[in-house]
Amino acid sequence: MRALRFLVVLALALGLSGCFQFHTVLRVFPAGSARLLSSITMSTEAYERMQALAELDPDQKGAFSLIDEEALRSAAKGYGPGVTFEGVKSIDGDGEQGYVATYRVEDVTTLALPLAPEPPSSLGATGPDSSPSDIVTFDFQPATGDAPAQLAIQMPNLLGDAGAMSTGLGGLGTPGTTKDESGIEMLRAMLQGLQATLRVEPQGTVTATDATFEDAGAITLMRFDFDELLADPDAFNRLDAQGPPTSTDELADRVAATPGIDMEAQTTVTVSFRGE
Repeated sequence: MRALRFLVVLALALGLSGCFQFHTVLRVFPAGSARLLSSITMSTEAYERMQALAELDPDQKGAFSLIDEEALRSAAKGYGPGVTFEGVKSIDGDGEQGYVATYRVEDVTTLALPLAPEPPSSLGATGPDSSPSDIVTFDFQPATGDAPAQLAIQMPNLLGDAGAMSTGLGGLGTPGTTKDESGIEMLRAMLQGLQATLRVEPQGTVTATDATFEDAGAITLMRFDFDELLADPDAFNRLDAQGPPTSTDELADRVAATPGIDMEAQTTVTVSFRGE
């Protein structure tokens, strides 16, 4: 999976262990506007190591911070027209550091939302290239009379060599090979705590949906939890050895058989909801 491989590569490149959590929530309102919340957290221990490293860098200007407000403001342009940066709130406590950035979306149908998370520019890493195989888009019809609002979530292409699914986990090993317990333990040390989610939350009451992963009106399009995945070495090795799926049914079967991963396999997810 392209998003899965990206998270692994990011964690390995930073050399900080998988202490990061990336969570994206899109709240869609009955009139068709939306609010996008993008949060990134890391363990306080890793944050303090980053601060110590920054102090040793003569080119570092000021104290290390995960928050780069200018970069967050500029990122709004990449989400599409009518998206504006509203602000950022720091997260400090309970053993973690990070932030939640908020964006206002005037019209959800103009939003281009990456499936894989974007790392903060302060880490010196870049996110995956945006392409049709990475982007989630939306169609929308507002509520009229007794008819509820209709949201259609268009998932990116996840199939084939050009899709967001791909062979192996990107640098963790050669597809077709397996890792013994010592190899799994090494991965646990590097990827411990690494998580990512992409969720859509219609604001109101969901009256109907065909989403695969829905809970109390919240629709999960993508979820990775490496602690869960690495807890089952057999499942991890099966995933690492597989080539791209050839159908949405095959993709859904793989997801169902793999702990720690939820991925919407449908090309279109429909949601009907009423405002409160």
